[in-house]
Amino acid sequence: MQIMLVVLLPLVAGAIFIVFYSQRLHHEAMQSLVGERNLRTVDALSAGLEGIFTDRINSIISASKGGITDSTPLENYSAMFELDQSGNVITHFNNSLELETLLRELPETEQKWESDLPGEVIISTRLDDSTNKQWMLITVRNQAGALLVGFIDLSKEMKQMVGGIVQPGKVSIQIYDQSHELIYEAGRSPLDEHAFYHPGVLKGLDGEKGVLYPEISHVQGAHVIAFTPLIITSWVLVIDEAWEDVSSAQLDTTQNAPLILIPFILLAVAALWIITRQVVIPLQKLEKQTQALGEGDYSAIDQPVGGIGEVRSLQNRMVDMADNLRKARLSLEGYIGSITRGVEDERLRIAREVHDEPLQSLIALKHRMQSGQEVDPAENKTTVQEVIDDLRMLVRGLRPVILDDLGLAAALETLTRQAEQESGLQVKFIADGDEFRMAPEVELAFFRIAQEAVTNIQKHAHARQVGIHLDFQVDGVRMEITDDGTGFAVPERLDQMAMDGHYGLVGMMERAKAMGGGIEFHSTPGGGTRVTVIHSTHSIPQTRNK
Repeated sequence: MQIMLVVLLPLVAGAIFIVFYSQRLHHEAMQSLVGERNLRTVDALSAGLEGIFTDRINSIISASKGGITDSTPLENYSAMFELDQSGNVITHFNNSLELETLLRELPETEQKWESDLPGEVIISTRLDDSTNKQWMLITVRNQAGALLVGFIDLSKEMKQMVGGIVQPGKVSIQIYDQSHELIYEAGRSPLDEHAFYHPGVLKGLDGEKGVLYPEISHVQGAHVIAFTPLIITSWVLVIDEAWEDVSSAQLDTTQNAPLILIPFILLAVAALWIITRQVVIPLQKLEKQTQALGEGDYSAIDQPVGGIGEVRSLQNRMVDMADNLRKARLSLEGYIGSITRGVEDERLRIAREVHDEPLQSLIALKHRMQSGQEVDPAENKTTVQEVIDDLRMLVRGLRPVILDDLGLAAALETLTRQAEQESGLQVKFIADGDEFRMAPEVELAFFRIAQEAVTNIQKHAHARQVGIHLDFQVDGVRMEITDDGTGFAVPERLDQMAMDGHYGLVGMMERAKAMGGGIEFHSTPGGGTRVTVIHSTHSIPQTRNK
C-alpha cells in the first residue's frame, strides 16, 4: 500500500501530466507553424497590395501634373475624373455609365475624397449597392485647383491578388479602415461587429503586425489570425483561418496520439488498485495473523482476510496447519505427560520392588546379626543370594546388560522368556540370517520397540500367541512382531495416534525414526496386529501406517 501511495501514484500522475502537457505542446507548436505561415502570407499579400496602391498613386499624381490625355496610364483604373472647383467634370475616362452616375449623385457633404491641398493624395472607399462592388477612390488636387478622382475596383484587385496567394474558401481575408469599418472581405469573417474590439485590428491600426490564436466561441473554436498594417492606406489586413480547417485527420491523430496512453495508464492504476486491495492488503493481514500464530494464538488465523481465491486458499491451508499444530501440541503434551507418568510409574515399581524384596531381606539379615544369636551361615548365604538375584532383575529391567554383552538376538530371546513367565502368553522368537552387531543405539531401539510391543499386547490385545521374527539381511535388519489379539484401527497420522491415546505406538515410531529406520503398523479390529521395523544400511524407509 505504501508503494502504491509513495511511488506508483506519483509516477502515474507524472505520466498523465506528461501526456497532457506533450499534447498541449504539440498543439501549440502546430498552431505556431500555421501562424508563421499565415503571417508570411499576410506579409506577401500586403506587400503586393501596397505595390499596387503605390503604382496607382503614382499614375494619378502623374495625371494631375499633365492632365488626362491619351498618354495618361489609365489602364489600372476603372475610371478617372477631372473636376473643377465647383465639382463639374472637366474630362473623364471610364467604361461604365454607372460610375458617372455615382459621381454625380454623391452629395458634397459625403465627398470625403475631396482634397484641399495641391499634391495631397487622399484614399477612401465607397460601396456601390447597385453592383455590390467595393470601390477604392484615390484623389489628388493639382496646382490649378482641379481635382482628379481615380476609381479602382478593390474587389477585383483583391480577388486577383488573393487567388495567387491563398486557397479560396480555406481562409477569410478582411481589410479594415481607420474607423474599424470593414471595407473588404473574402470568405466568412468570425469577427462580425466585434471588430472594433478585436486586438488584431487594434494592433494593426497602431502599426503592429503579428499572430493571434483566439477562441472565437465554443461553437467556432480556435482561430489563427495574422494581421499587418497597410502603411500607404493606413488600413489593416487580417487573415483568419479556423483551426478545424487547418487540422487534418492525420494531424489530429498525431496530436491526440499521447491521449491513447491515458486509458492504459488508468487501466494500470485500476489493476494496481485491485491487486493492492485483493492481494497486498490480504497478504499483510495474513502476515500479522501468521505472526500471532507463531506466538501461540491459534485462533488468530481463523479471521477471514478476503482477497483473491489464491489468498483465501492459502489462508484455509494455514487454518488447517494451525489446527494440525494445535493437535500436535496437544498430542505432544499428552505424550510428554504419558512419558512422565511412565517414568514415575517405573520409579514407583522399582521403589516397591527394592523395598519389598532386597531391602526387607537386608533388614532381616541385619537384625539377625545384631541380635547376637547364632545364625546359620547357609541361611545368610541364601538371603544374600536372593538379594543379588532381585537386584540383577531390577538392573535387567533398567538396562538389558545381555544386549551389550551378547547382542540383539539374545536380548530378544530373553525378553520372550520373561514375557511367557510374567503373562502366560505363548511367545515364539525366531532369528534368521547371519547375526551381526549394529550401533548400540540401533540395537537398543530395536529392543525397546519389541519391549513396548510386547507390553501393549499384554495390556490391550487379549492375545494368546505372540511371534517375534528377527531377520539379519545383507543390507539391514528386519524385525516383525505379530499377535492374534483384538487388533485396532490404525490412525493415519502421528498426531491422531497421540490424540487417540496410543502413546506406546508414538514412542515406537519416535524410536524408529531416531535410529534412522522405519516402522509399519498393520492391524484391523478383530484381525490381530503386525508391527514391522526396518533398519537399512542403504536407504531409510518411510514410516507408514496401515
